[in-house]
Amino acid sequence: MLSLRRFERAAHLFAVELRRRRRPAVPADGDSRARFAVRQATAPAGVGRLDDACPIVEATLPVIKRIDSATVRAEPGRFVERARTRNAGPGRLALTDASAALTTG
Repeated sequence: MLSLRRFERAAHLFAVELRRRRRPAVPADGDSRARFAVRQATAPAGVGRLDDACPIVEATLPVIKRIDSATVRAEPGRFVERARTRNAGPGRLALTDASAALTTG
């Protein structure tokens, strides 16, 4: 859904699946978990819900830094693209800038 730019539908699917399971349906390894979290944040960011998206990314940034994988660092780019198109206060803009900085390594 994210690739199709159907952010509202993607956000809904993430919410339904995460509520449906006792334990979140996140992958076991750190790389996949970080990519999953950023994708989970990109969906609400795509529909302007930065208050829902930013805490997810904020919690994930230290993991992305620690993993130091080009594949994982590429993931925040989509979040940044969506978040920068929305009205955001200084704190949200700083988080978006930090995410953007990670994409370049």
